[in-house]
Amino acid sequence: NADAYRDRDVVFEAALADDSRGLRSPYVQSKWGGERICGAAAGQGVPTSILRVPYLLPHSQRPRFNANGAVDLLLAASIGIGTAPDLSLRLPLCPVDVCATRTLGILGHPLPPCSFHHLVPYENLSWAALVEVARREGHALEMVPAADWFELAREASRTRRELRPIVSLLSRDPTRTLWSNSNICRLDLDDSETRSQCPELPARGPMDPAMLATCVRAIAEFAGRG
Repeated sequence: NADAYRDRDVVFEAALADDSRGLRSPYVQSKWGGERICGAAAGQGVPTSILRVPYLLPHSQRPRFNANGAVDLLLAASIGIGTAPDLSLRLPLCPVDVCATRTLGILGHPLPPCSFHHLVPYENLSWAALVEVARREGHALEMVPAADWFELAREASRTRRELRPIVSLLSRDPTRTLWSNSNICRLDLDDSETRSQCPELPARGPMDPAMLATCVRAIAEFAGRG
């Protein structure tokens, strides 16, 4: 959520802005710092490729719940309490195995000495569409305002331990990043440069519904064990 990108709609495959103001999360700060280190190495003649991944969903064939993933935790908590926050997020999502295959495909090509790549094989998926997949899997989810949902989850977490990670995550973030103007939830990650370097990559399109349903089932199974 860097200030330098606050008014942008698209991020292109290029070096990040020098200005890191607005990066509140230490995790995000580490990503920015890592790219700066790679850029410095490239400036010294070291061949460098920077790959920016979307939010990683469970493996499409052997799915396992990501206990540290914000979207996994949010969807699992929603299924667990039978309500979901009404959010206007557009999520860049990809199963981890698909992302790994895409990475190998890109790195197998001749690339510039310093290259940047957005690993986004699929169109962004709205949070509402993800909730609808869960509904088709048999989970009755009522949409409620985000602030109301947070209070429901916080109250339920007093007796349900599985809800505490997402409540704790959101409690530490006064801006409620998951439903604020967090960049990854509102920006389009342009990958046109990568596609020009790797022309055989398939066209960007919607994720296969069966694949998405498999990932959602893994998250729902975790919610059911709570």
